[in-house]
This record gives sequence, C-alpha cells and structure tokens, in this order.
Amino acid sequence: MVSFLGTSTHTLDDKCRLIVPKRFMDEIAPKDAVFTITASLDGCLLLMDKASWGEVVQRFSADVVVDSHQRAVRRVILGHADVVEPDRNGRISINEALRVFVGLEPNGSVVLVGTGKSIEVWSPQAWSDALAKARQLDEFFDTQVGRSAGVPA
Repeated sequence: MVSFLGTSTHTLDDKCRLIVPKRFMDEIAPKDAVFTITASLDGCLLLMDKASWGEVVQRFSADVVVDSHQRAVRRVILGHADVVEPDRNGRISINEALRVFVGLEPNGSVVLVGTGKSIEVWSPQAWSDALAKARQLDEFFDTQVGRSAGVPA
C-alpha cells in the first residue's frame, strides 16, 4: 500500500510539467508508474497512483447517485480526471483545464502535499489559505471540545 507523505515546493517548467519527487516515486513499483490527476473540491489537484485511483472510481461507480451534491462531486472528480505517465525524467504534464481550475502558471511554484493515498498539488496561495483554515479548525477543537476531555493532541 502506498503512503505518500511530506510537503515540498516545486516549479512547473515552461511546458507545464511537474517533477514527481523521488520519495513519491519510490512508493510505487516502476511498472505501476501511471498516475491520474484530477480536480478536488478543496481547491487543489489530486494525484493518485493506479491502485488508489481504481478505489476512487469503484466507490463512485458503486453508488447510485440520486443526490445533486453527489452528482456534482462526481462531475468534478471524475470529469476532470487525466491519466499521466511520468517521462524518463520523472515529469508529468498538467493539462490546461486543471491548471486553470487551481490557478497554476507555467514556470510557477506549486506545493506538493503527500496525504497517504494521494498527493495534493496546490498553488502556494491556496496552500497558505488551506493551512490558515486548518489552524482555525484546531483552535475550534481546542476551545469547543477541549484537550482536558482526554482527547490526545
């Protein structure tokens, strides 16, 4: 099972290619080095190996979607999916629709965040905003639930 972990900043090249860090590539067998990249509702892109993406597709395909919210989520995640294979230099291309969706520019910085089964691809500003929201959630947790209730930090 893959375990993509850690955060790092990288740069898209002028052809909008992104190097997949070695620590992420080392998590998958070379023969399985095919990824799917797609949009996320959180304002980032999700990059997943073949097995993890298969789980996502299976989960969405198994559900009978009658709820408009579920249909919208399916459209965003499955509708933006693009299969990418790293070139011999470990680079993947990010298509224009996905770059526009999250505000990435050629020669611009990106933040990669390993979150277990997926790698999130953020613009630096959106990542900064996401971290600020996460801090607010932690503050809410501290004040509303309280660490004194025996909940570990």
